[in-house]
Amino acid sequence: MLVKLYVPKAAQLAMYLDLVDEYGGVTVTEGKGIWRDDNGVVIYDPVDVYETFVTGKTFLEVETFMNSLAQIILTYSEEQSVLFAINNNPTFVPRKDQNES
Repeated sequence: MLVKLYVPKAAQLAMYLDLVDEYGGVTVTEGKGIWRDDNGVVIYDPVDVYETFVTGKTFLEVETFMNSLAQIILTYSEEQSVLFAINNNPTFVPRKDQNES
């Protein structure tokens, strides 16, 4: 499985060691996320793209691990969501409302 994790530079978190420990290696490239916010303002967000190839794990195992990394990023940043992709199928993990359990 091809796995990618998009980590905003503003989060200032190096997630590569988690991926190296879990999957044996990772390639990190720099990118830029661009979108419009709720007010129509164009946002430019520099990101690090972590890419790895996974064997010997089920889709559910990989998805669960990537969700846990996304939650770490959300916990230690001001990001509203985190994107990861497995085999080019994107998943946005939103910040949970503080009133949710």
